[in-house]
Amino acid sequence: GKTKSQRDRGFAEQVLAWIQQFTYERDLVGSDFVDLLSAATEGRGDCDSRAMLWAIILRHNNIPSAIMVSRDYSHAMGLAQLEGPGARFSTGSGDSALTWIVAETTAQVPLGLIGKSVADPAKWIPILFE
Repeated sequence: GKTKSQRDRGFAEQVLAWIQQFTYERDLVGSDFVDLLSAATEGRGDCDSRAMLWAIILRHNNIPSAIMVSRDYSHAMGLAQLEGPGARFSTGSGDSALTWIVAETTAQVPLGLIGKSVADPAKWIPILFE
């Protein structure tokens, strides 16, 4: 049997693959945040909606998750505390330091893969749920 950490990662990867198949939508004039129910049931949305949906589904399955946003890159990605390979993003320091794996929800790439063009950690802001 698989360990809990292997099951959690497998679940996160399955949810990510599902969300990556959504139709990409942006509304550059108004708000381009698709509400999460529409995103899930209609399979559409931009990076913010997708990253938030992914993180919330993980959280409901007791996997610590968050999102990160970047004004410089006009992008958002999911974050989760999962074991295994992949790009990492750190938050906090000292006793409150956490390391998260990155989830790109708008391209069909494996969990933990991040494009070099958006990889500067200094240009990302974490948004933690707690």
